[in-house]
Amino acid sequence: MRQRIVAVILFGSALLGLGSLPACNGKGGLTQKNSAGTITLTVSDPTTCGGVNGTFSHIFVTLSDVQMSPDVNAAPGDPTFVSLGNGLKQIDLLGTANQCSLATLGSGLSLPPGSYAQLRVFLAADGTGIPGNQCGPAANCVMLSSDPLNTPHAIQLGTETTQGIKLTSSQIVGGSFTAVALQQQTLNLNFDACASVISFGTDPNNPQFRFKPVLQAGDTGAAPGSLPSSISGTVVDAATQVPIPNGRVIVALEHTDSRGVDRVLMEALADPEGKFSFCPVPPGTYDVVVGAIDSLGGAFAATVTLSVPEGKDLGKVPMIAVAGVPNTPAAITGAVDTSNGFSQPTSADISLSALQQAQQNAATGITIPPITGANAATVVQATQDSGSCPANFDCSTYSFNVPPANPNVGTFSSSGTAYTQGSGAVSYSIEATPFAPLSGATPDCSPSFLVFGPASVSPGGSVSAQPLIFGGCQ
Repeated sequence: MRQRIVAVILFGSALLGLGSLPACNGKGGLTQKNSAGTITLTVSDPTTCGGVNGTFSHIFVTLSDVQMSPDVNAAPGDPTFVSLGNGLKQIDLLGTANQCSLATLGSGLSLPPGSYAQLRVFLAADGTGIPGNQCGPAANCVMLSSDPLNTPHAIQLGTETTQGIKLTSSQIVGGSFTAVALQQQTLNLNFDACASVISFGTDPNNPQFRFKPVLQAGDTGAAPGSLPSSISGTVVDAATQVPIPNGRVIVALEHTDSRGVDRVLMEALADPEGKFSFCPVPPGTYDVVVGAIDSLGGAFAATVTLSVPEGKDLGKVPMIAVAGVPNTPAAITGAVDTSNGFSQPTSADISLSALQQAQQNAATGITIPPITGANAATVVQATQDSGSCPANFDCSTYSFNVPPANPNVGTFSSSGTAYTQGSGAVSYSIEATPFAPLSGATPDCSPSFLVFGPASVSPGGSVSAQPLIFGGCQ
């Protein structure tokens, strides 16, 4: 499994040098420096799109600033924001396999106590002077695994450089980060780089990329010098109790959102021995979802372990092979169309997920990782002009190769988790959520999301989904 964490430290603002710190504009109630807590901010990125068999060999981003505010509704530049002044740091989000920390930017810095409901992460703009810049004239770039020369391709950015990437309650575990007076804390930012980098354009000789950032934040509860919490396990074939030889095993760490959908927080590939580990994991309980295919293309039912506390090892996670002939994945294909409110084609960044329901879980849907053909459990694509698009629309086509079986589900038990596979017809829903391009993942279009299905699938079969059509896009 590929594991990576970037450590970013919160630098105190110049205001902290004062004997006391008044509340900003009367908001937030930030207190005196002598009661400040000691904060370390880490950035992690378990990933599924790197390495020899992945799309990218490197994904470089340059962090320029981190700001926090107690006001969830504060606009960019609002005086309630505390600039953490971390300075320029270019980071390879793909890092090195199985390492827990990519870089340390500092430690032991102060943050006034209080509850911070909003966090903004700023990325450097092109043309910024960056020591040891790996991206040429760009500040952020990707390098393709298929290119032995590691030619950098710029990642196009928009408001990420001027307004930052905004994180609020839905992206912060527990809804906010509470800095406690005179205590040492660790706040983690988790990049999902594989679900953040979008490829677009029609010229295969001139690939273009832009960013639709996927970030989560949470207090890991780890004091400096201590090991952060993790969730780990070993994926095995249920029939043989040994790892799937030469298989592709993708593991997603998920948490239910406000709509009752299990969303991916972290994702990784299991190693040849079937082992995986997510680190650091903030306090709480999570669902672990595994998808797998063997070296001959045989599919396995997804295995879902519910309510896993941080710090636990799942032991052996059994995967049930699809029986019969064929035993290959099912394909779900379709299109997404976007226009503005005046019947004009308009591009949007579309986040797509394949969802299954489990009888043992009240979630509206569990995100099932595609087992072939995708770099991430949540796929992000750009709609764009194409000769195949309907009149007055930009469009994008998708294809999910999914397990043609009901999930094998169990609720975590430290004494041994008991799993039960669902029965009856196997069905999936495809959910599409639009975002405005180059906006730091600002929701876009009307309605705010669309769902195809549920639709039944079978081994080796295919389903053609009805187009998902959005209007009112920016």
